[in-house]
Amino acid sequence: MASLHESILRTAAQPALKAVAVQRLALLADEGKGLPSNLRPEAKELLEICQTLQRSSFREEDITRLAHNRVLDGYTEGFLEKLNCHCLLLLSLLTWHFEASVHVSPKSPPPPRGLLQFFRREKDNLKQLCGILCDRYNNLSKQKKMSQREFLEKLDNLLRFIEFGYGLFLLDSR
Repeated sequence: MASLHESILRTAAQPALKAVAVQRLALLADEGKGLPSNLRPEAKELLEICQTLQRSSFREEDITRLAHNRVLDGYTEGFLEKLNCHCLLLLSLLTWHFEASVHVSPKSPPPPRGLLQFFRREKDNLKQLCGILCDRYNNLSKQKKMSQREFLEKLDNLLRFIEFGYGLFLLDSR
């Protein structure tokens, strides 16, 4: 278990989870081929916000629109319930790397601009950031220490799981 309370980890993990969602949903919207034509209006709006964020280089007003999207908030909350403390810690470390001032509040915080930009170029960036995050993870986790390779594999698997989950969410939004 991590040495931080789960409520702190859940709050800090939300922006990273949303940043992964923005990347995945924007890609799905751009591809457009496999999307059902009868998506709910709220799901269509979320796709449009994600595409706009990508195209606008993550303007603050678009991040604010994302922050007020109830569909994304609801799904993120549900997804957080499925993650254990170690997964929450991995996502929290990503958030804290880009925005250390995420506080516990009733409102889900939006992803920081730097985090959104990070996931746009994810694979190369993830390897570069891995050493820093691995050290922080090992300092906060009460489990056995992980190598950078193990850490990168665990984080990469978590991100794929999240991307897959958001893809399924979109298909279920009819």
